[in-house]
Amino acid sequence: MKYTNEEVIEGFRKENQRIIQYCYEVMQPMVAKLILTNSGKEEDVKEVLAYCISTFYNNCRKSDFALTAKFSTYICAIARNKWLKELEKRGKYIIVEQLTENIPNGIDNEIETAEINSIVQELFRKLPEDCQKIIQCKHEEGKSHQEIAQLLDISSKQYARTKLNRCKGHLAKLILESPHYKDLLDAFPFLKKIRLPKSSSQKINK
Repeated sequence: MKYTNEEVIEGFRKENQRIIQYCYEVMQPMVAKLILTNSGKEEDVKEVLAYCISTFYNNCRKSDFALTAKFSTYICAIARNKWLKELEKRGKYIIVEQLTENIPNGIDNEIETAEINSIVQELFRKLPEDCQKIIQCKHEEGKSHQEIAQLLDISSKQYARTKLNRCKGHLAKLILESPHYKDLLDAFPFLKKIRLPKSSSQKINK
């Protein structure tokens, strides 16, 4: 049975195991061909495929997410980009030609944005739940420190401000430990105002 893009996206949002398994089965031979013919091994196939499905899942959770190509083409583009980056890390410069002929022009930028958004979501979920709430209240909903204190049952607006700064510091630390820190700081512009240790500031400014 084949599924449309809309059915696949909705299936991932609802964590429909039948559709998720369908995507694994469709994508496994495609990703395997890409990697095994370009200096990869079976364990690389498993890792890259898991990364692709995870990235796709995180993007499907966004209410405004939509595909401009077939879901298989989209996931292949994620796999290609991921594997090219991995080859660069290993010092191997191979032009990956397999599975790229039907990838539309311009989809690379879309994939790059999607990958960063996926990493952003994963890092954000690593924060304690109370930190997630207070950052969302302030920087997504625009609530004042007084409103945050009342909403989250915090003793005072001064403590709400202190707690917010601590939570942003926690998030900044997670981002600085990521190899994608520059792109991630663009995703969290309010973190650029945090006074970081000298070594961290040097890293950002490189």
